[in-house]
Amino acid sequence: MISFEELDEQEKNIFLDIACLLKWESKKEVEEILSCLYEGAMCGISDLLDKCLIEVDSKGVICMHDMLEEMGKDIVRRESKDPGERSRLWSLKDMIQVLKYNKVNKSIEGIKLFVTRLEDQLLLYSGFEKLHNLRYIILYTCPFFVNSVSFSDELRYLHWDFCP
Repeated sequence: MISFEELDEQEKNIFLDIACLLKWESKKEVEEILSCLYEGAMCGISDLLDKCLIEVDSKGVICMHDMLEEMGKDIVRRESKDPGERSRLWSLKDMIQVLKYNKVNKSIEGIKLFVTRLEDQLLLYSGFEKLHNLRYIILYTCPFFVNSVSFSDELRYLHWDFCP
């Protein structure tokens, strides 16, 4: 936690993005995503590597110790008891709660989800337009046909398997 507190705001955000959403992604893809979101993201990633808060394995994949990942997720969970008021969402259960009970506000900036059930996909598709500050989304889904999906103008990165 001491190493995290010593980071500047941008480095803290990069760390939280990696801990909550981008762990186990390729370094190249992480750099691409974060460069869309932050000016100087490459320096921030380099600083996190230098401080041993993240690592790159032999296959070029970003990883971090499980305790650091959990610390990052805990920091985001402490933003609010209500998942709709957190900056990042990685739990399908939390995302469905946010959309089903219309708890969406302007806090959610990043989402990474693995969605397999059709009814969950339908709920997600209808709720994205409510996420006004969503800057990046990573969705792993099974194929399903949807006519259209609306996103915020703030969206900078979209990875969606079988995107309509």
